[in-house]
Amino acid sequence: MPENTVSHIPLSQLVGSLVRDIVDADGMAAKATSDFIQNVGFDEKGELRTVQFSYQQVVPGVGVKRYTVSVPLLTLVPIPILGIDKAEISFTTKIVEMSQGDSQAPKLLAKIAADAQSNSDATSETTNIKFTLTMSRSDVPAGITGIFGLLSNNIQVTGAPASGQE
Repeated sequence: MPENTVSHIPLSQLVGSLVRDIVDADGMAAKATSDFIQNVGFDEKGELRTVQFSYQQVVPGVGVKRYTVSVPLLTLVPIPILGIDKAEISFTTKIVEMSQGDSQAPKLLAKIAADAQSNSDATSETTNIKFTLTMSRSDVPAGITGIFGLLSNNIQVTGAPASGQE
């Protein structure tokens, strides 16, 4: 039977590393949101990307006026703000040692054990760590709400007489 490659480690390190990985994944989701805002909302020079369109409207007493509207792109597209809403981790451990310091709670030394449901006739030991993650749209951070306020103030409408209407 091959020797198990999982060494005995403090249980706190085992659990802590799994939790850290979940936090890192949540950070990666936040970075993806930041990258989206940067790539969609701003050009290579850092200038705000806008969508522009023109239309004509009849203005009583004036005639037909042509208007041009410029709207910041970030106010028109949904920003993917995702985060890990819930994370569940399940695994089986085998406690192999317990040590106690003078004033500390006991420290457990553990190794990941084979799943209790695994086939006992198997020639090698397998380990299973089950992750269940639930992601959801996160609340819009206050900073982004503030930026939306600034961008909304940046919507510009300019008017001019339509061609042939001087």
